[in-house]
Amino acid sequence: MPLPPSVLLRLAMVLLLSCIGCTILMPLLGQQLPRGTGELAFAANLDGDLDIYRMDVDRGLLRAITFDDASDFQPTWSPDGQQMVFVSDRSGHYELYKMNADGTDVQRLTTGPTHVYGPAWSPDGRSIVYVADQLGYGFSHLMRLDIDGGRPIMITPGDATDISPIWSPDGEHIVFVSDRDQTAEFNIYIMNKDGSDIRVLEATPGDDLTPAWSPDGRYLIYSSDFSNMAIFLADLETGKVVPLFTNNFIGYDTPNWSPDGRYISYTAADSSRQAFNVIYLLDATCVSQPETCPGTVRRLSSTNAIFLNPRWKPG
Repeated sequence: MPLPPSVLLRLAMVLLLSCIGCTILMPLLGQQLPRGTGELAFAANLDGDLDIYRMDVDRGLLRAITFDDASDFQPTWSPDGQQMVFVSDRSGHYELYKMNADGTDVQRLTTGPTHVYGPAWSPDGRSIVYVADQLGYGFSHLMRLDIDGGRPIMITPGDATDISPIWSPDGEHIVFVSDRDQTAEFNIYIMNKDGSDIRVLEATPGDDLTPAWSPDGRYLIYSSDFSNMAIFLADLETGKVVPLFTNNFIGYDTPNWSPDGRYISYTAADSSRQAFNVIYLLDATCVSQPETCPGTVRRLSSTNAIFLNPRWKPG
């Protein structure tokens, strides 16, 4: 099975841009952020292909840490912030690689006939959960790999498309997206870390995608194509679900919480910039009053390019 449509669309939109260097100042729009806001890793096609970048968010300073001619994307930080795992097709198809957070000592983690993507590092730092396509069968499964070696273990067998795994803050559960209920829609599921006790967590009308847990474990945010591809906020204590955005943007994707819970980053494209994805920053204090969220957004990326999968460095 090929990569999900959301991944293929973004890879297909990669445009050849002239090289603008490896260190770029990207000014923030709006109010100045406080010092110590944090750091993001993401993929961008600033030099013509997708590479991994790091950004100091409050200063807007970013630099590339991969320079391969292949597509490098979906970085995920180790819990101590010293390493990253990412996806690359430098071998000819999509595999997982590990590197130091400065881009040195790149090591290949997976070798096999399937495409793999969507890595998430466990909070204890011991393992990676990721997606493996069962090519030719139309399904994908979640796998777990010991970061120090060993054979990958399939934790969601069956005839389903399972994608977008994330760990709960306590490391005891994994949330993921699946069509396993055969409703023709993707919903959000939760299971124990060993793959047992799978159950629906959220099911907004339409396809629910790219979930992310708040650091305190109370909230889940995710994108959905219900109501013009909005970002939704689910309060796991009260069960209340509300959209954070329903405006003129044509899509939202990959929301992610900062380690201190102050901010939510995400990517979006509006109708005038359909070829590009832009990183935005939302002040997360508005989650208690979702109607105020559209007014608390700052744009982080100002260059015409595709920005994918922004992920916060652990605090």
